[in-house]
Amino acid sequence: MTNNYRGITDAEVVEKLVDRMIEAGKPIGFDIESGYVGEDRKDMALLTYHPDWILVGFSFPNVVPQFNKDTGEWENLVAFYVPVAHDRGGNIDDEVRAARAMWRLVNSGLGVAHNAAFELNAMSRWFRDKLWDDPEVGAEVRSSFGFFNVKSDTQVEAHLLAWYEPKGPGGGVGVGLKELTKFIFKHTMVEFKSLFPEEDSSLGPGTKKSKMNTIRLNSRSAESQETVNYASEDAAWSLTLHMKHYT
Repeated sequence: MTNNYRGITDAEVVEKLVDRMIEAGKPIGFDIESGYVGEDRKDMALLTYHPDWILVGFSFPNVVPQFNKDTGEWENLVAFYVPVAHDRGGNIDDEVRAARAMWRLVNSGLGVAHNAAFELNAMSRWFRDKLWDDPEVGAEVRSSFGFFNVKSDTQVEAHLLAWYEPKGPGGGVGVGLKELTKFIFKHTMVEFKSLFPEEDSSLGPGTKKSKMNTIRLNSRSAESQETVNYASEDAAWSLTLHMKHYT
């Protein structure tokens, strides 16, 4: 599989990419990565309401992958990962400018996410934290409390189509992004746990893997291509799934 997953740390580049995508008027996939600060705690990265929860980064593409029958590979996978809160640096140079750009993107009415309720809850908090008093978009953020409309949720699409057997003890695909991507497109997405082997130099010398339900992406290096690939895939394949089911 060929892809062009890139990490971006220049807010001006993020602004230009977002403006270009909105101008094109095509659906835009987006996804966020979450984590937390402080001591290890079970399922903490999912608790968007907790004071220690943080938005670690976000990704977005607007190019749909294509399958090359001659090579048997997926091509044209393009997505951008913007790290904002990784522990040891390598993050965006201006988080407020990046937040403004992302605010424009999600309010364009073109955004597509898988299980968008999580993105809505997480990003609305991030927008409130970063843009509440912003002179450019603060009034909009306060008016909506940081929430926004999405074009579609690919998890809801898959559920409403009722094409896929529910996941359960007897098998079934279900409506999870990784399961649908493997079933429909024959592509196995990167698993989160693969980023945390027993010994991982990106976490610092001598660091051991924690239990899976306590680890967090912000402990990974923002500059690692493996991190970028993992963070980019959800957005890229959500968009691909949308284009199959929605159009």
